[in-house]
Amino acid sequence: MRALLCNNQKKKLYLFFYNLTILLLFLISNLFLTPLSAQNSEQQTKVEELVFASWDGDIDKIKSLVSEGIDINAQIGLGLTALHCAKLRGNSTILEWLLKNDANPNIKIPDKNQIADIIFQRKVTPNSPGGTLVMIQNGSIIHKSCYGMANIEHNGAITPTTDFEIASVTKQFVGFAIATLVQQGKISLNDNIRKYIPELNDFDHTLTIGHLLHHTSGLRDWPGSLCLAGWNLDDVISNDHILAMAFNQKGLNFEPGSEFLYSNTGYTLMVELVQRVTGKTFRKWIESNVLQPIEMTNSHYHDDRTELLSGKAYGYQLGRDNKYKALPYNFVALGSGSLHSNIEDMAKWAINLDNHKVGGEAVFNLMYQQGILNNGEKVPYASGLEIKDYRGTKTIGHGGGGSGYTTLIMYFPEHHFSAVVLYNINSDVYRTIFDITDVYLGEKLESKQEINKDESMNKNVAISDDKLEKYLGTYKVFPAFYITITSDGNQLMALETNKEIYPISALSETEFWLPAWNQSLKFTVDDSGSVSEFYFLGRKCPKIEEGNAPSQLPLTEDLTGDYYSAELDVRYSISIENDQLVAKHRRHGTANLTPAWREDFRCDWWFMRSVEFDRDKQGNIEGLTVNQWQSRNHKFIKLKGE
Repeated sequence: MRALLCNNQKKKLYLFFYNLTILLLFLISNLFLTPLSAQNSEQQTKVEELVFASWDGDIDKIKSLVSEGIDINAQIGLGLTALHCAKLRGNSTILEWLLKNDANPNIKIPDKNQIADIIFQRKVTPNSPGGTLVMIQNGSIIHKSCYGMANIEHNGAITPTTDFEIASVTKQFVGFAIATLVQQGKISLNDNIRKYIPELNDFDHTLTIGHLLHHTSGLRDWPGSLCLAGWNLDDVISNDHILAMAFNQKGLNFEPGSEFLYSNTGYTLMVELVQRVTGKTFRKWIESNVLQPIEMTNSHYHDDRTELLSGKAYGYQLGRDNKYKALPYNFVALGSGSLHSNIEDMAKWAINLDNHKVGGEAVFNLMYQQGILNNGEKVPYASGLEIKDYRGTKTIGHGGGGSGYTTLIMYFPEHHFSAVVLYNINSDVYRTIFDITDVYLGEKLESKQEINKDESMNKNVAISDDKLEKYLGTYKVFPAFYITITSDGNQLMALETNKEIYPISALSETEFWLPAWNQSLKFTVDDSGSVSEFYFLGRKCPKIEEGNAPSQLPLTEDLTGDYYSAELDVRYSISIENDQLVAKHRRHGTANLTPAWREDFRCDWWFMRSVEFDRDKQGNIEGLTVNQWQSRNHKFIKLKGE
């Protein structure tokens, strides 16, 4: 018995010291190891900041982190360094600085697919809406990734077969249809569209298929026009509704061929054209001539909004409460959008953009031809495809967006390389594509020309007072957005609509730097020395008033009343409430009208951006004109006796 008691005491003593040891180890861990772990975590975060600062081109942040002691050769992932990023991005300024500060050029760059995943994962998180991307080179998929949720409510992850509304990426399929019919001799790009769709107004101008194809038609964009007519974009909208609006359109944004301006309406009309010429629904024609031959077996034109879709990604947006909201998508707007596809099928289409197996050389040569304005200038748009340049190499592609979906396909013909990205959340798809392109092609592309913004802003060429005077005046930049150029001695000043005045610097006698825009204005001086316009980002901005013109006029009661558009069959009421001019509509509610310049007011509603009152020769208000950038010159008459 004594031996048994002794053994029990030994066991208890052993357990006591064992538990004491565990407790001491736990305390030591919390006292020493946890701070060390946190320290390592903080250090790793700083390393990631350094590498991504190089990727993003933020040299100031790089210098700051290195000055804090972060190793310039520190790595993330499987070995990605700041120097690797600078090389891939073609950022010569950062590259030179890193090398001068002991960055090691001999560290081997990681696998490019792994770099692509690192970059893509920055933009999405696992339990949020996300996206999928694919890269193709020389006819083969080289990498494919999927991140995030297709359906948050049911925890459905995005996969390679997830169905997306590809939005305006759809337009290149319309372009393919038109190019095919041209090659078959059934239509010509020079044909008047009214030859096939006589219901359309003649507008006192010839409106050709080519005008519609290249966005030079002047047709008002249907989203802005329908909203102005009282619709909401979450209403059920079909091709029939869009066509009815187009057939009742009385005016144009501009003379056909005189400008390039994106118009969804033109592409809806071309879908109707294809149906009338071929005798088939557009869905059937595309299936027979594109989807089946390319084996895009999981793609279709969604011409019935009640049709059920398996594996669909829902569109979302992040609300003000930082929670995701599902967005309705009730469009059946064939041509503008409505093609549904997945990343695997879009990869097949991207391969066909390169090898032209379906369609043939003649069709794609026509598809890649840019439109030409009346003055002979090329526009950056072909057949549902934008033709541009990135880091010295040609790009052919198109983006899309709506109701939470953002999409983009980009083809680099000189490298036989393509990338496609599909998101179900608003995202900068161009940034994504160019980031991914830099991973795979970056070392083959031109270096980015870094602009020293501070140097540009501080540069100030001396110009005499008499030469400065010709620039003074008010210029119209956008609907209800003006800039007035004034002078303070020999210094030009710029006053934007409802903003503070600030100085602008002369880069030359005709070009001036605007610090608030980080852009320059280039003035056009005619042979007589007069200035009638400036160009901003390639857009002509006319001078509408000489000298230091007054920007606003006092509110008067004659602005108030009811205004009606017969073209849109819609009425708005204008009133003054608490010294504020407001517009009212039975569906849209109330919006403020803020003075922009004289009797042109900026409206809170995007589709009614500019409201400019029209007076007759006697000075009486007879109506108003509504302008939004893609839907201009909507005329309303003022109703009397009501």
